[in-house]
Amino acid sequence: MVHCVCGHWFNMNRPVSPWSPPAKPAAPRSANTLACPSCANQVSRNAVSCPQCGHVFKQSGGINLSDPVHVVGLIVCVIILLLAAYWIYGKLVGF
Repeated sequence: MVHCVCGHWFNMNRPVSPWSPPAKPAAPRSANTLACPSCANQVSRNAVSCPQCGHVFKQSGGINLSDPVHVVGLIVCVIILLLAAYWIYGKLVGF
């Protein structure tokens, strides 16, 4: 709900009585919880899915070898490291 300068409360572009109380505040947030993007339920940060609606959360971090983008990125990094090692070795040995 939005409070107007004239004293009215507005909800979805419909005026509500100026004496109606404001909307109920959201549940208090904790550092260990986050809001589900589907249902806005407070869920633990360690949860794999929302217990209320079943929304599956994407886990961050790590390398997913079933994802082709991660595999290609890993191969490119290994090639760059090998080329850098070969260049450094060549500078040290002198060829």
